[in-house]
Amino acid sequence: MHALVCSSAIDLQTAQRAIATDWIEAYRKYVGNDLPARESTAPSVAQIVGNKNSKIYHLTGCPGYGNVSERNRVTFKTVAEAEAAGYRKAKNCP
Repeated sequence: MHALVCSSAIDLQTAQRAIATDWIEAYRKYVGNDLPARESTAPSVAQIVGNKNSKIYHLTGCPGYGNVSERNRVTFKTVAEAEAAGYRKAKNCP
């Protein structure tokens, strides 16, 4: 929409009102139906967190997932990767 305002295809007030009302609908109306893919600059969050001391891993829904200290934390992309490294799933994980 920025390009449309800069090229005077729509005025700034109209663009701001449309965005404030429903930015997704405004994008579709003025730019097109397909929203651009989200590009994340933040590092991706690991799905599995393991504890180096206990050799226990936690999945994102597990109660102990956020309790592993940074110095003991190791991350895995898959359960198979964690288990291949000698870790077992926490007993309180579903």
